[in-house]
Amino acid sequence: MIQRLLGVLFAAGCLCAFQSSATPAFSLSQCPFKLPSGYALDGKARCGFIAVRENRLGSSERRIELAVLVLQRAIERSRDATVFLQGGSGGGTQAAVSGFGSAVFEALAAGGDLIFFDQRGTGLSEPSLSCPETARVQAVRGDMIASLDAVYLSAYSACKERLKASGVDLAAYNTLENALDVDAIRDGLGYERLNLYGGSYGSLLAQRVMREAPSSVRAVFWTQWLIRCALGSRKPLRTRSRPSSASTKPAASIQSALERFQISVRRSCK
Repeated sequence: MIQRLLGVLFAAGCLCAFQSSATPAFSLSQCPFKLPSGYALDGKARCGFIAVRENRLGSSERRIELAVLVLQRAIERSRDATVFLQGGSGGGTQAAVSGFGSAVFEALAAGGDLIFFDQRGTGLSEPSLSCPETARVQAVRGDMIASLDAVYLSAYSACKERLKASGVDLAAYNTLENALDVDAIRDGLGYERLNLYGGSYGSLLAQRVMREAPSSVRAVFWTQWLIRCALGSRKPLRTRSRPSSASTKPAASIQSALERFQISVRRSCK
């Protein structure tokens, strides 16, 4: 279910279970697409990659690279930033940036610098989980109407086996890891907290970031929110944390906000 909603929830203060002690490094690279007007000069735009663990719950130390674009309001970096959480899932940074008009950029920039990133496996991030096998079938068939027939299933199976043979851990490409990637990007870029902006799948991702890294979230704004009534929406959302020396009041505040949101979810699922 997708409903129109403008939501703002404030969060701060807990030490979360998957927080890493090592700060991810941001490696600069040339921006491979046209930048929005006003950001192309004076070093206000930075493109690059941040390396993170592919599977934080597993034993492997294999790293993947997340493609990141930072648009700064000024030469000096702001304390907080607004990160765009792409919907789909599967959309890339380039599509998001080119689709925003100047008015949208100005509104988002009111919350500080802007961050766009390609979620793991998508866009310019490496490895890419794109499946040329299915594209070749589509070119032959001309449409995706019969996407679940034997021909397409065979193509998807071939894609899966190719990715696994190259060392990709497909089990690690999920919303939990995406949420932890958001916090790793914040850490690697040096921002204190993030404003989360998104819709559709981006709203699901924002909810997961709130659960996994509440101390890194300043505010949440979404134009559409997506819920999954059949997948645990009847259970309260809980922050996963371990004891810290920080005050418990901020954690209690985000827990209260999440529980109030959960009441709205329950009502929508009836």
